[in-house]
Amino acid sequence: MADFLTLDDVAHACRAERAAIVEWVELGVVHAHGAGPEDWRFENVEVRRVREIARLAHELELPPYAAVLVHDLLAERERLERRVRLLERLLD
Repeated sequence: MADFLTLDDVAHACRAERAAIVEWVELGVVHAHGAGPEDWRFENVEVRRVREIARLAHELELPPYAAVLVHDLLAERERLERRVRLLERLLD
């Protein structure tokens, strides 16, 4: 995968609707370089984020904003689980 992809490249690679990606960028959840959708370029880390959110939106039949919320909640849960495991190791 290239270092930077266009909006259309990301939509195709992630099987995501272009409008949903635009909404995620406007919500500030996905970051793009450039002045507007036609100029946007996405780094690989953002492409992975779009892929994860698009998968959730598709599998759970969620609108774009709700898929972002679920993605963020799952990421926070993972972070907290890692922290609990670390604390458990420190207490043993």
